Amino acid sequence: MIADVAFDLPLRRSFSYIVPPGMSLARGQRVSAPLQGRQRVGLVVDLREADTAGLKPVQRAVESAPILSGAALAFGRWAAAESLSSLGSTLLSLLPPPPRPGSAEPVAPAELEKVKKQARAQHVYAQDGVFRRAMAMGAFAVVSAPEAFTALPEQIDAVTAADVMRVAASYLSTHNRTVGIYLPPFDSLTSGELAHGLRPAHFWRVEGRGSF
Repeated sequence: MIADVAFDLPLRRSFSYIVPPGMSLARGQRVSAPLQGRQRVGLVVDLREADTAGLKPVQRAVESAPILSGAALAFGRWAAAESLSSLGSTLLSLLPPPPRPGSAEPVAPAELEKVKKQARAQHVYAQDGVFRRAMAMGAFAVVSAPEAFTALPEQIDAVTAADVMRVAASYLSTHNRTVGIYLPPFDSLTSGELAHGLRPAHFWRVEGRGSF
């Protein structure tokens, strides 16, 4: 299997690499591959069966799943053609920086304690008056039980730095992002932009779900 990978370079072509045995890749997925004597991050724009003689292998997948859907790839090809830019530069400009292995910032004890104090204060303020207390207990009844509101301070105290890192790794990921791409209305476009065929539109993509 061959992966055609586009890089953030002023070139209108992609580069072909061998997909190593056991590695699963898809179109729209970021990978790290050797180029010009070093490892660079690029985007898989195509997968195909062909002769692999003389090709280097992909080093690793940057993320475990595609970061751009098929519709997003098609939009990137259109934008690259309309702006006379390279496909790799256009596609990669739509994406957040790739995650760096081991770069997660640890939670400082002082910062964790500061947040806990704020959470305890909010719990106290929520009991200021019968109405607020009833609203808070009603909200907890929806997700758990009214008694959970009373037990909240103990649960706040039990939160550790490891708990914060675990939750962040589960939910604060690239694939849980919602990205909006906006092309302005006609009356705000210059004559040059109109000549290049720009059209007003809103594109919304929920990352990891492959949809606009």
